[in-house]
Amino acid sequence: MIPQQITHYKPSLTPQHKHELIRTIAVAMFSSIEVHITLYSTDGDITFTGTFTQLDKAFRRLKIDTIDGGLWVNFDDLLNVQVIYCY
Repeated sequence: MIPQQITHYKPSLTPQHKHELIRTIAVAMFSSIEVHITLYSTDGDITFTGTFTQLDKAFRRLKIDTIDGGLWVNFDDLLNVQVIYCY
């Protein structure tokens, strides 16, 4: 029997959701606010916490600092960005 390969497809984002992502990223970068980030991956979505520190428009990517260090993520792989509110 041949094992089935499970494929995780990337959901398509609505223009409104993309606009909300951009707005949330801009506010988070300007204010240095920590966010929960969900990225698409073929093996399953990845969620982590970090702070946006740089924007690379030429390559459509963002640098995110996490407790494990910095990493670059492609804007097109972002599924969700949620600001962490501290009161």
